[in-house]
Amino acid sequence: MAVDVELIRRRFTLDEYHLLIERLHGRIILWPQNPLVIVPDSEPEPDIVLLGYRDDFYRHALPGPDDVALLIEVANTSLRYDRHVKGPLYAEAGVRDYWIVDLEGEAVEVSRQPQAGRFHHNVRVARGDALSPLAFRDTPLAVADILG
Repeated sequence: MAVDVELIRRRFTLDEYHLLIERLHGRIILWPQNPLVIVPDSEPEPDIVLLGYRDDFYRHALPGPDDVALLIEVANTSLRYDRHVKGPLYAEAGVRDYWIVDLEGEAVEVSRQPQAGRFHHNVRVARGDALSPLAFRDTPLAVADILG
């Protein structure tokens, strides 16, 4: 079963975000399931990270929180962990835009304004609505497109 979930998450990661990547071509670097230096001795591998564009493509050093334009976790069975373990870690590091794609609940949870280990702005956006990455407000996305 765990293998099936991982395959679902990988397919979702690559297929459903194709539209987003096309819209942001040349403005971001897609960093799927790769390490990100968050705090000393912590290098989580988020499902999807959109990094600010750099000519060197982060070849010489792993990206850190200041490089993150958008961090996304896809929650099929990990919703509680993504909210209560990863969320505070990302907030403490200063990640400015954190989304949890809740596949079962058919919504995207958006967390912003990190301070003192928590996000001070949290909103749940349902299928039928749209949202934009904080760094790319000119790029609205329908939640239905994100969920597939």
